[in-house]
This record gives sequence, structure tokens and C-alpha cells, in this order.
Amino acid sequence: MAHPEHLKAAAMAALLSGQSAHKVAERFALSRTTIRRWRDEAWASTQNGPQKKAIGVQVQGYITESLETQRAQLHVMNDHHWLFQLSARELAQLHGGLFDQAVRLLGALAFDEETNASAVSKRDVRNDRAA
Repeated sequence: MAHPEHLKAAAMAALLSGQSAHKVAERFALSRTTIRRWRDEAWASTQNGPQKKAIGVQVQGYITESLETQRAQLHVMNDHHWLFQLSARELAQLHGGLFDQAVRLLGALAFDEETNASAVSKRDVRNDRAA
């Protein structure tokens, strides 16, 4: 049965906000199979073709610009005269911000490796079931 596009869009938005497929299915009175199929189709559409390339270009540009900005900020922060003008609170906030950025970047890299490993293992399980 074909579902209205607005229903599919609302369900996908709920998934993107972090809700589980089970909760989304309950909320919109749809089967979990339908929700999972929509999720998998959306995932597959971003993994292939021009959409993936466009997203990749945007993400790469954002990351490049962010790293260049952080490099410029670090250059300013290496000025000891400027650093000694900051209060202890400002130094702590500065350090906390830099540390948080570094941890998030490393976490994203680790998550990407886990995601890739997870995607491969799921694909292997599907292939084993089909065989």
C-alpha cells in the first residue's frame, strides 16, 4: 500500500531526530518493516550516485574551512602576550573549547570506522541469509 508522502516525510524526520524504528512505527501506526524499509532506502540513496558526491563535497568543504579557522585561532593563541592578558576563567574556557573540539573530531573518526565495520557486517549477514 502506498503511503502519503507527508506521512513518510514525518516518519523520516522522527527517525532523523533519533527515535527508534519501533517508536516511529507506533507513533504513525505503521509497521516496523515499512519504517525500516524507508530508512534503508534513504540510507542507500545517500550512499550512491550524485547525492552522495554532493554531500561529500559539502562536508569536505565545511571540514576544511573549520580546520583552517581553528589553525588561525591557534596561531593567535600562541601569542604569549595575548595569552597572559586572559583571566583564569577565560583560559579554562579556551582550553575546554579546544579540548572538546579535538575529542569530537577524534570521536567522529572512530564512529566512522565503527559505522563502516557495522555496515559491512550487516551486508555480510544479509548476503549470508540470501545464499
